[in-house]
Amino acid sequence: MKIEKIIIRRGKGDFLRIPGVCLMSKVRFDDQGLPFREYHIDPAQIETIIEGYEKHAKYLNDYIKKLSRMLEEKRPDQSEMKNQIETGNRFGGGYGD
Repeated sequence: MKIEKIIIRRGKGDFLRIPGVCLMSKVRFDDQGLPFREYHIDPAQIETIIEGYEKHAKYLNDYIKKLSRMLEEKRPDQSEMKNQIETGNRFGGGYGD
């Protein structure tokens, strides 16, 4: 059986964005008169959709690694923090300073 089109239905105001793919959409109304958006995707674009999401996932993964490295660089050494807490110098000294 050949797939003519793939239809994805989203609620009112809920847009669908797929990297690298231009979507055709129509606003329809359900049995209760509530609007929804119906997206039609050409099955020939499925590979493009998958590639787009793989690239996006790789970008997000690289970005998360970059943020993790930045966080590690800015995190103070644990022994230094313990020393500051014990001596009361972490927040500028104790009472009466």
